[in-house]
Amino acid sequence: MFNSAQIYHLVLLEQKTLITIVRSLPKLISLQLNSLSSNVPDDEEFSDCFTKPSKSKIKNVYVEKVETDGEIAFISALCPRMKSCRIISFKNNTNQR
Repeated sequence: MFNSAQIYHLVLLEQKTLITIVRSLPKLISLQLNSLSSNVPDDEEFSDCFTKPSKSKIKNVYVEKVETDGEIAFISALCPRMKSCRIISFKNNTNQR
């Protein structure tokens, strides 16, 4: 017999498939990441975040390092119901996506 688990808070140390994980866990309400720059999606995935409606219920995001304002736009599009976002270190590299 299979018992399902409800996951409400997720800590990702390496985000190889952040978009897939967020879309696969619709009840997730809290997300903690080390860095968004280690999970730069390809152009198609990046544009999908802005064109396809997200069903994510994530309200709280905690990110250790953000390197561009594009990363903030990405997480905002991926988590449109976000109420709070805590960023520990922000280095604004305007030459990157």
